[in-house]
Amino acid sequence: MTLYKARDSQEEAISYAGGYMGVAAVPGSGKTWTLSRLAARLVSEGKVDADQRVLIVAMTRSSIENFSRQINLMIREKGFLPGFGYRVRTLHGIAHDILRERPALVGISEDFQIVDERIAETIIRGLVKNWYDKNPTALDEYLAELSPERAVEVRGANIPAELIRLTNNLIRNAKDHQVTPEGLEEKLLSNGNNYPLVQMFSGIYKEYQKALSNRGALDFSDLIRHACRVLDAEEDYLNRLRYLWPYILEDEAQDSSVLQEEILRKIVGEEGNWVRVGDPNQAIYETFSTANPQLLREFISSASKSVDLPVSGRSSPRIIDLANTLIRWAQTSHPNPWARDALSEPLIQATPPGDPQGNPPKEESEIQILPKAFSETEEAGFIASSCREWLSSSHDQTVAILAPTNNIAFGVISALKNHGIEPVDVLLTSTMETRQSAGGLVHVLRYLAEPSSSELLSKVIGVYHKHLRSTQIDENSLVKMKDFISRLSRVEDLLWPIDEGALDTNLEQQGFSNHDAAELSAFIELIRKWVDLRFLPIDQMIVSLAHELYRQPEKIALSLSFALMLKNFAKENPQWELQRLTKELEEIASNSRKYFGMSSEAFGFDPEHHKGKVVVSTIHSAKGLEWDRVYLMAVNNFNFPSGHNDDGYMDEKWYLRDRLNLLAEVQAQIDSINSNIPYYEGQATIGARTGLTKEKLRLLYVGITRAKRDLIITWNAGRRGTNKAAVALSAFQQNAQSIA
Repeated sequence: MTLYKARDSQEEAISYAGGYMGVAAVPGSGKTWTLSRLAARLVSEGKVDADQRVLIVAMTRSSIENFSRQINLMIREKGFLPGFGYRVRTLHGIAHDILRERPALVGISEDFQIVDERIAETIIRGLVKNWYDKNPTALDEYLAELSPERAVEVRGANIPAELIRLTNNLIRNAKDHQVTPEGLEEKLLSNGNNYPLVQMFSGIYKEYQKALSNRGALDFSDLIRHACRVLDAEEDYLNRLRYLWPYILEDEAQDSSVLQEEILRKIVGEEGNWVRVGDPNQAIYETFSTANPQLLREFISSASKSVDLPVSGRSSPRIIDLANTLIRWAQTSHPNPWARDALSEPLIQATPPGDPQGNPPKEESEIQILPKAFSETEEAGFIASSCREWLSSSHDQTVAILAPTNNIAFGVISALKNHGIEPVDVLLTSTMETRQSAGGLVHVLRYLAEPSSSELLSKVIGVYHKHLRSTQIDENSLVKMKDFISRLSRVEDLLWPIDEGALDTNLEQQGFSNHDAAELSAFIELIRKWVDLRFLPIDQMIVSLAHELYRQPEKIALSLSFALMLKNFAKENPQWELQRLTKELEEIASNSRKYFGMSSEAFGFDPEHHKGKVVVSTIHSAKGLEWDRVYLMAVNNFNFPSGHNDDGYMDEKWYLRDRLNLLAEVQAQIDSINSNIPYYEGQATIGARTGLTKEKLRLLYVGITRAKRDLIITWNAGRRGTNKAAVALSAFQQNAQSIA
């Protein structure tokens, strides 16, 4: 740490004396180091008393560990003990602490619980299903002209999922703007406008809050909302927090929502000391949250001091030029004029000569922007082949394939495996390790929920031979065993035969070798033991199965985490039987839901630990990371739209008339009810297109700036062959070396 010398721009931020300061930091500019150095300076120079702390607000748990490690090293140089004079917390952690101290002020019980996103979504899913069962034609007025058969299919599969997504987002947005179910219901009654979907949402929102109340629980949005109310309710307590935290340093401020900014503004006060650091160009979560990068831009422009951190040692000059080209092109030439403020200055600057954290040399860097319109399969195959060739001479370097979505990432994972490459995919919705661990348990639990099913038992033997290393059996023998079991009319005859000798004779008659018959007998013995586990509580059942099924410590650890998760589900839903509990695990195994317990966010991810391995990630999950070589794939007009009618917009569903963005339209209806502003159908959809276009420009910027030396950009024409290259790619051709 002592070897790192602050750059001039970093030194300006570190010399901060007080008041409001906004810092715009480009990718790779060392913002974490700068913020850590500032915190260490404030502590070591006695800017806080013994009973005070510099508060650092971080976005994730892994960020907390990173800040703590760096600050401890820095203050130790000054003779201070680790942990002295500062505290690092997430904003939700701060809100939780506030509520724990003063729950009664806002009518919350002292033993309130926090439900995570998984449980909250389960509650919402149940409420939406109940409502939709009673209103199966509720969205018919929004459906496009579909055949009767297609309409039935859409009503059964697409509409419920769309309503769940709609409700999730609307609840989050309502809470961020402090709209209560009662307040919305009152507005609906007094307004007189007939918006069926708003009425639907109002009712489900009310039931959702009631479900939380019955559990004595709050969700993550409630934490912030109620913490704000506590600060408004007791001035003495607010003043105590202001004394405790005389300096607040906020990281990743571009991802703050209105309510998150408000809670910090209350704690800081008008005359307080608040440093907000972030990069509005890396705000890529608006689609998934209520974050708004404009809040940071406005703070920086109005702060008493603003500092840019424009110098970055991460990428080669070639890649820096490409990122800056995107900014300049977006500001001046983007075909949608309303999207031209998506990216803002400062431009990225390379390090000056002599900088100890200098850029990779330009002559050792390569940019390829392939003009070819691949098919989806061809694109994945090209990238896999290119990775295999590159890895043959680059075992000491890092490489990542970045995709716009999880589904695209899974396609390239399959291609990599076909080329003999086992990828590291820890940055997807759930890790490969997580999905495999959950998947093995799912097959066993499905069978235990229905132990007379020969079909389910035949799948268990596949899991058994896949995970237990002590068994040796070839693929043909395994297929034969599965076929034999699936054709059984009575599973009991296999597991508990009246005559063991008759079973041996049957196996011999079926053509099983002595070795395979012995393997099958060992499997039968294990299943007999597993069947007895059905009467244990779900967590004990999973723990017992995991120790029998898995040998790898990682899979056992994950299984123990699953056991705790399902134990909580069983406690929350005592009427759920094994079959229903298993479905929760199925969603993790099928990658339909992120598993938060063992995610990369919880433990952090360091690309340097995976040299010579191919990391597959979504661009969203790669934010904050860097690799020597990056493949940026599927950069077409569906994944990176420009605002044109022919481009792709994820929230405009094919089965809705006029391709309406239902979420945007219903939110506009709610805004109309609350503000008496007229609502015109379709306007919100167009506005949402611009918002998505801007966010995707920032996502492309993030993808580019993950690369240190080499960057390869490809695109595909999509499943129907109609997609085109993203419009930004044409602006890159003059700045990058292209290959056919």
